[in-house]
Amino acid sequence: MVENNFLPGNGNDVRVRPRQMIRLLHPLEFEPRLSLIAWDEFFIRANSMRAGGQSGFDQNRAFAGIGWTFNKNFRTEAGYLNQYLDDATHTNNTMHHLIMSSLFINFPDYAQASANLEVIRSIKSRVYGVSFFFGLVNYIKK
Repeated sequence: MVENNFLPGNGNDVRVRPRQMIRLLHPLEFEPRLSLIAWDEFFIRANSMRAGGQSGFDQNRAFAGIGWTFNKNFRTEAGYLNQYLDDATHTNNTMHHLIMSSLFINFPDYAQASANLEVIRSIKSRVYGVSFFFGLVNYIKK
């Protein structure tokens, strides 16, 4: 995924930040609703900006935890998040140790369920399930 955003102090310049996540979700045999979860996500600054820093490595997030699937539309996850941040000049790095919990909500495909409605048939684009991420993060003192 490529993230684009405006940062204060950069005029009309846009920060471009590619990010890549590798994720493993393994349901447990004795309780398939319970899963072991691990993921790693790294960010790279693609362009240099006054307030956005020099191009290059930006941050890495590594997570290990457990997840519980309530049904096909609701899932929660909780665990440890290690966040390694590089500053704007690549001279001072920071590491955060965090406890993170998330609730994921997938909305059903209403376009498919309502395909018999003429209004829906006239719309070419379909509505796919979208996951919304609601996270609660607490800092652990080092």
